[in-house]
Amino acid sequence: MITREDRSVFVDMKGGLKRITNHYIKWSDKVSQVHLISPYLVGILPTCVEFRCVFNPKKVVQRLSLKNSKLESYAIGYNLTDIDSLYLILSKQGS
Repeated sequence: MITREDRSVFVDMKGGLKRITNHYIKWSDKVSQVHLISPYLVGILPTCVEFRCVFNPKKVVQRLSLKNSKLESYAIGYNLTDIDSLYLILSKQGS
């Protein structure tokens, strides 16, 4: 996957576009990072964390708002025999 600004596209090993989506995925805002946490794509955005299913990536499954919070850190647990895990560490921003 290649991401620039607020758009992502799937590419194959040679850099060609994959036909998973009709065109591209448009995120709600600029994406700082995108992770595949099976079966979800997780986009880290300035104001939220967006979750999208790999099988229908144009639709937002869940949006975790970071209003009054700051994403301090996160960890991803990849598991070959079970579901992957995502852990978020948030802190409250000053009032």
